[in-house]
Amino acid sequence: MSFRSIRGTAAAALALAAGLGMAASAQAAEKYKIFLSMSYIGNDWQAEAANMVKAMAAHKSMVDKVDLQVQVAGPNAQRQIQQINAMVQSGAQAIVIFPISPTALNQVVKNACDKGVKIFAYDGEITEPCAHNISIDQEEAGRVTAEWLVDKLGGKGNIIAITGVPGTSVDTLRTKAAKEVFAKHPDIKIVAEAVGMWS
Repeated sequence: MSFRSIRGTAAAALALAAGLGMAASAQAAEKYKIFLSMSYIGNDWQAEAANMVKAMAAHKSMVDKVDLQVQVAGPNAQRQIQQINAMVQSGAQAIVIFPISPTALNQVVKNACDKGVKIFAYDGEITEPCAHNISIDQEEAGRVTAEWLVDKLGGKGNIIAITGVPGTSVDTLRTKAAKEVFAKHPDIKIVAEAVGMWS
């Protein structure tokens, strides 16, 4: 697994959103209106994900077909909900989302789907069934990296656990899987934990 593959989920979500939208409204001459709804962006990989999606929308193959608008809610589920509502009201045809929570956005996502808006969550997941989730196996990512660390430490040592953005499915699943690996090695001790926001 590479960080490139993780960031690529945002670009894949945009490609799917644009593809489905253009197929659904092939006869329309106007651009397909897509929003990128980002939550916390205070780390390099989210900035790179946003830049990748913006570059893709500006590429000659898409620039005449896609009107991309980007909004950032920060680590605030209520603000992301309000922004998504506004996106739908302004005529969004698809919304690509990095969700701050797997469940908090369910009602606003359901309302958007009911109005015909396509919803694509990248990397983090949304549990509302109408959302399309595009992500890697986050538990496997947590397990593999924890096993690598155990191996590098020879099965013993004191570690500090630096987690990601609290509340996201990515952080929850990776942290859970990593701790399950560490629990199998009694000589590995988590002596402290801190929220790192993936910085």
